[in-house]
This record gives sequence, structure tokens and C-alpha cells, in this order.
Amino acid sequence: MQECDLEKFYQLRSEEEKKLARPPKEGSTAFSYFDDPTFHDAFVRVISADLSEVSFFIEGVHCTACIWLLEKLPILNSAVHSARLNYSTSKLTVQFKTSAKLSEVAQAISSIGYTPRALEENAFEEEYRKESLQLLYRLGVAGVSAGNCMMIAVSLYEGSFSGIESRFKLFFIGLSAVICLPVLLYSAQPFYRAAIQGLRAKRAHVDLPISIGIIGGYLLSCLSAFRGSDAIYFDSIAILVFLMLAARSIQRYSLKKISDLRSQLRGFLPQTVTKLSDGKTIELYREALQPGDHILIAPNERVACDASLVSQEATIDKSVLTGESRPIDAHRGELIYAGSKNLGGEIELVVERAPKDSRIHSYFSASKQSAFSSVTTGPSKSIELIAQWFVTTVLLVASVTFLYWTLTTDLFTAAEVTLSFLIVTCPCALGLATPLLLSKAVVDGIQSGVFVSEPNSFELTARAKHFFIDKTGTLTSAEGRTFSTRRWKDGSWRDCSDIREDERSIILALEERNFHPIADTFRRSFTNTPSKREFSTIKTERLGISGTLFDGTEVVIGHHSFILDHSPTSQEALSQYSSDYGTVFFCHKNTLLAFNFKEQLKDGAIQLVQSLGEKLSILSGDDEAAVKSIGGELGLPENHLRGDLSPEDKSNEVASTPGITVMIGDGANDAPAFHAATVGIGLRGGAEQLLSVADVYIKSGELTDLLSFLSASKRTVFVLRSSYAFSLFYNVAIGTIAVCGGITPLLAAILMPISSFTVIGIAAGSRPFTRRETTSFE
Repeated sequence: MQECDLEKFYQLRSEEEKKLARPPKEGSTAFSYFDDPTFHDAFVRVISADLSEVSFFIEGVHCTACIWLLEKLPILNSAVHSARLNYSTSKLTVQFKTSAKLSEVAQAISSIGYTPRALEENAFEEEYRKESLQLLYRLGVAGVSAGNCMMIAVSLYEGSFSGIESRFKLFFIGLSAVICLPVLLYSAQPFYRAAIQGLRAKRAHVDLPISIGIIGGYLLSCLSAFRGSDAIYFDSIAILVFLMLAARSIQRYSLKKISDLRSQLRGFLPQTVTKLSDGKTIELYREALQPGDHILIAPNERVACDASLVSQEATIDKSVLTGESRPIDAHRGELIYAGSKNLGGEIELVVERAPKDSRIHSYFSASKQSAFSSVTTGPSKSIELIAQWFVTTVLLVASVTFLYWTLTTDLFTAAEVTLSFLIVTCPCALGLATPLLLSKAVVDGIQSGVFVSEPNSFELTARAKHFFIDKTGTLTSAEGRTFSTRRWKDGSWRDCSDIREDERSIILALEERNFHPIADTFRRSFTNTPSKREFSTIKTERLGISGTLFDGTEVVIGHHSFILDHSPTSQEALSQYSSDYGTVFFCHKNTLLAFNFKEQLKDGAIQLVQSLGEKLSILSGDDEAAVKSIGGELGLPENHLRGDLSPEDKSNEVASTPGITVMIGDGANDAPAFHAATVGIGLRGGAEQLLSVADVYIKSGELTDLLSFLSASKRTVFVLRSSYAFSLFYNVAIGTIAVCGGITPLLAAILMPISSFTVIGIAAGSRPFTRRETTSFE
């Protein structure tokens, strides 16, 4: 950085940012796969013959100084034309020379302590940009028109009381008509399209009376101008369209933030793999793999595609697919699915299916909707029914009103009375309430770490009668696994409250290179204990680990059968111990210890059961005994506990349950169940990629934040329905007066915004999320 005169980075950091800063990762040279043509096809966008563009998710961004440094990337690499960082999403957009190597650009980023991960621009991105730009233009036109029309209206209203020359009055009215015309013809087009689509579908869309009010108000204003009347509504039309477009823009922006997060979380599977070719290893982009390729998987690395095991055996963590909390033993020829993690030594696999055809890919392809489809999602079912009923009633009453006043008076009076009724009962509150309040709830959720990609999830969750939850990583925490210890002494097993330091150090030495969850538990429990390294050999096998010390004595740690195979003298002691798969034994000379491991409930598990009651059921891929043990601890009925379920079994169980269902899980194995459920809620655990398939994603994975979302759902729906109730009451009361001819169009234009501004105030003042708060769902 000093060589490139970038030491100003350290001056830009504030003292607080220095505390937040994390140590930069060492620069990596493993970016050769960035130059792979397959990688370029997926991630790089060609702008011109000389310029290309790529987006990176940057790990390690934490302050404004990072923005400054990363945007100086052209100084670090001359092939870079520009670099722009979106701080809120950690997305770095880089334009570089098409002839340059992308690996060198990535290396330049890595050299200053940041890890770049490519972000694929999805198929909707370009369309979204165009639609957002169009919406922004429409909003801008409406805003400028509304501001100018309102200033002119002030002069006209003042003139109505203090007097104004007719030539000036006509000039101001004509000028308002011209200024409002772009709003009528351009800004309001989305409402016209929605109304027409509703008519084609034979449904009364909420935008239909709005469209009628906009067009009718403009035409009647023009007619009033020619008649010399004061019923002019150009300013009301402009401000109405502006507020409606603003509400929809807010909703669109909040959902786009969720879409950006989806892109960041696509890096669950490794982007690169190590391929074996002619006895040599090469680094390859994941999507370039073909069936028949041989690949190497390092310890603690995930498998990138469905492949068969070539090595003799392996210890695999398949929890991301099956939910099984315990690692399984795989043997030569066995199929290992993408997303599985290798917990043993390096293994060799042969690719059976390309990554895009893998089982995990099919799970995520089953996602019900993308965030982009959610942008245009209308009100939820019950609210949509209210809106349709209201719109149909308004149109019917307006028709009857027009007919009555036409028969009893004249056509112009009938038009004025009918328009007054349409204006004061304009369902703009219905159009504003849903997007504004739900957008507020979505944004508040993001700030609380709860990402709601489908806004209707609030109401659906509040009305749900059946909740299904996964066990491992959702109700329980593998990281929180605990154990109790017993020691074999004087011919009996006795509780052991302490383990000697030499025993702890030997255990740590044996488990040092083991990535099994039990090994992690030992490491967390035996802190500040040095590992004893006097082993001549260490061998990791299916059910345990054995090692030989330099003094010739053997040490073994593992399950019941493993200890018997390596230490027959322990048979008497083991025969007196009632153990299950969760018990691990340690044997060294005359020492025999039994560790009984137990999963620990997450904070909030008991409160969740208390809140949901018998609405809650556990669906798990873990064995039946483990599920019943946890369920019994929570006090759930036995018929609400299901174990030994495959992902397909979970999906079938959810799909066969009538009514509104909610599935709560944390792994790819829950993706089919998310698809089958009315609402899918993903908790961060073994798979951050859940945002790709879940309607709701809780970043922390904490059940307390899940409870916060459940409370927010009820609160949001209550406020939304309260807004609707006020709007309906207001419209019925004022509409009745308007039908009777008691409200002039001018007074209607003044009264109409009251309902809208009230709804805006309610939405702005609502606080859907109150962290750590729980609400009973009984």
C-alpha cells in the first residue's frame, strides 16, 4: 500500500472503525480459475470490445476507509478501469480491460487484505434496472408536477376568497392542466395497466377506481374550467399519483436489498475444485466439471457436485441434506451428494453429475418465487378480498349515484356528485396501506437481522395453524453440545466431575486433525490444555481414533464396538454401561472414561413451544430416539415428533397438512419442505444459502429472533387491518354525505388526502419488530 501511495487508508479510519476492523486475510494466489472461459460466461459481462465488468462480494469490508481503498483499485492494477463499492451489500463492481486476466485483478484485491468472491448477475438484474429507472422517472415527473400544481392551487384557493381577475384565473388553471398532463399520460400508467389487467381477469383491482378518479378528475377539472367553476383537482391528482408511486418505490427498494443478499449467499458450495488430470492437480471452476472427472476433497471441505467415492472410506457430514446431526461413514463406490462436508483426510471422488444437475441444485430450483416476483406481489388473500369488495361496492354505488342524479337533475351535476363520491372514497388508502406498512415491516426486519423476501409472509404466519420445525441446528445447537463423564473404577462406573490434565492432553492430541463435531466439543471444553504429541502413529477409522505413544502404549477413543475391537480387556466394563450412539469411550492403560454427549437446546426453544403450543411439530432427519428425547424435554406430545425423515418425507408431511403451514429449518434438506409450506422460515445454521428458497431468513439463527418475527407478524397484521378499518369507516361516512350531494368536488379534493395521510402516519409510526419480545400464538 505504501508503494502505491495508499497509506491514507490508515488516516481515514476512525478510532471506532479501528476497533471494528478485522485482521486482513493473507493474499491468495489461488485465483487461476477466474480465467476459465466457463467462469467468464457465468460471471463476466462484456460492455464493449475493450471493456468488461464483473461483480465481487468482498469479505472484510467494515468501514468507510475500506470503500476508499477498494475504489483505488485502478492504482493497484492498471488493467482496472474503475471500481465502485456498495457498502451496504459489500458488492464491488469492477470494470476492466477485456484482454486482461481477471485472476490478476482478484489477486490485487487479495493483496490488500480483502477476499473477493464472484457474484453472478441473475437473469432479472437488467430487467430490474430498467423497471426501477422507469419508476424513478415516473416518480420524478409526478413530484415536479405535484409541487408546481400545489403552488398554483394556493393562488387559486386564495383567489376564491379574496378575488382574482378571470384572465389570471384562467391562465393558472390552464397552466395547471398542462403541468398535470404528463402525470395523467405518463406517471399514472402503472395504475392503468393494473386496472386493465384486472378487468381482463374479471377482477376488480384496487387500481381501477384510482384510475377512474385520476382520469375523471382531470376531465371534470377541464370541463369546470370552461364552465367557470372552482372544482379544479389538478394538484390533488398529481399528489395522489406521487404518493402512490413513492409507496411502491419504497417497497421495491426494500425487496431489492433482500435480493442483493441472496446473491451474497450463493457462495455456499465451493467455487473451485481440485481436479486430477494425468497425475497432476489443477484448480478448476466448479461449473466446468463433467461426469467422469476425478476430484480431490480436502479435510473440512464441501463437495461441489454429486460424486462417487474412489477412496477406500470417508467420514462425511451430510447434515446439510439429511439433517442427520451425526457424521456417517461412506465406503468406496458410495454416492456423496453436493454440499456434504469431508470430516476426515483427503479423499478422491469421481463426478457422477454436473453441478447444475446435483441434488442440492434441484432443491433450490424449487424455490417458490424470487425477490423480483415479490416486488409486484399485491395484498395478501384476506386483504385482497376486502379490497375487491370495497372496489366493487364503490363502483356500484357510483353508478347508481350517477344514474339517480342524472334523472333528477342534469348531466353536469350528476358528474360532479359522482366524482365527489369517487374522490372522497378513492381507495388510495388501500393502495398505500399495504406497500407502506409491509415495506416498513420489511425494512425494520432487515435492521433486526430478519429478511422477509415475501411480504405476505407476515399475515400468513399470523394466521398459520400448523408450524413444523427441524431439530438439528434449529432447535438444538451442535456448537452447544455438552457431555457428562463417568469413570470406570473399582469394578463400577462412577460420575466423574474432573478429568486429569494428562488425559485431556492425550485426547486433544488424538482429535487434533479430526473435524468431527465431537472433536470440536472436546477442543472447546479442554481450553488452555496443551496437547500431548508423543505419538508415533495415529489412525482415524470409522468409529474412532487409535494412536500409539512412543512408550509403546496404545490409546483409543471411539464408540462401544471400536473400543472392544482395540481393547478386549474393557469388555467387562463396557457390558455394564448402557450406552447409545451418543456415548464415546476413552481407553489408555488402566484408564477408561465414558463421555455421554447431549445436544443443547437453543435459547428461546422453551419460549417457542410455550408460544405455539400444540401448533408446533418436529420434523427431523435425525434418529427417532434423539427427536423424542428433545421433544420430551420441551414437553411436546409424542405424536408431534417425527424422526428418520428424508427431505422428501418432510415435504410430503407438510404438503399433506391442510390449512396455512409454516416450515422452520436451517439446511438444504429443508428446501423441499419450504416449497411445500405456505411460509418457509430459514434460520442460519449449517446453510446460509437458505435465503434462496425461504420466504423469511433469520440471519442470527437465534430462536429469540424467530419469536420476534412471529410477534412482528401479528403486530403488522393488526396495524394493517386497523388502517383498513379506519379507511373503510371514513369512506362510508364521508361517502354517504357525498352521495347525498353534501360535498362539492372542491371540498372532496380537500377531504380526500385525510385518509391517505392518516394511513401514512400509522405506517410511519408502526414498530413491527421489538427484539426479544414474544407473543402467544394460542
